[in-house]
Amino acid sequence: MIHTHPIRSEKIRFLLSEIDLSLSIIQDNLPVTDDYDEFINLGLLKDGLYKRLEYILQSIFDICAILNRDLKLGVPMNDDDIIGNLVKSGYLDPEMGELLKDMKGLRNILVHQYGKINDVLVFDVLKTQLNDISAISEHLNRIISTNHS
Repeated sequence: MIHTHPIRSEKIRFLLSEIDLSLSIIQDNLPVTDDYDEFINLGLLKDGLYKRLEYILQSIFDICAILNRDLKLGVPMNDDDIIGNLVKSGYLDPEMGELLKDMKGLRNILVHQYGKINDVLVFDVLKTQLNDISAISEHLNRIISTNHS
């Protein structure tokens, strides 16, 4: 879908480059094995991986908010509205929208540390969902590539 509204492409590209950098840092520092105990014992490095994941997720939602505003998709009340607007307008498929909603929950846990962070959950996300995060980043890049002014 191509829109005629100007998109803040440079801001989005900057955030996408930061996402790519953070993904590389996580991949380079994540234990090669699926050994949860090794991950837990990373100490400060583990905390750094959490912060990088938090930054990635926040940047994805920032990009979605920029797109929602710049493409004039509607006034959102929250992140779910932004995701819904992007899905309704065809910029995201419903499956990607659901994935983003799930990631929003994880971001909130990382940001606000509701209770104690579930290390098992975060370890699983880091080991299994980095490809999903990368796919979302690539998709957002395609959106601005086809809609830039």
